[in-house]
Amino acid sequence: MIKDFDLLQRANNDYTTIDLEHAEEPETILNISRTMELLDTGEIVSKVEGGKWASDNLEETELINKALTYYHQGLKLKKEETIEFINKYLTIIKTTISA
Repeated sequence: MIKDFDLLQRANNDYTTIDLEHAEEPETILNISRTMELLDTGEIVSKVEGGKWASDNLEETELINKALTYYHQGLKLKKEETIEFINKYLTIIKTTISA
């Protein structure tokens, strides 16, 4: 867990921009991924770098890799594919930031 105030503020800023209205956007998955990397490593990275990290470190590899591909192709994901991931990691992020 990170204790640096600036990094926590950055994680909070990223967290507050994530919502279910944009669940079909690959950027939503990648923003969550980079926020998870920030919380784990303390490093601020791009969406793509966060997605690559998440693919190696989170269990939802297939969805994350699809988000990376769709992001580069300008395609959208299906909301029903992403809701569980979004809810799971938003809860983890919120809990971590609040701790």
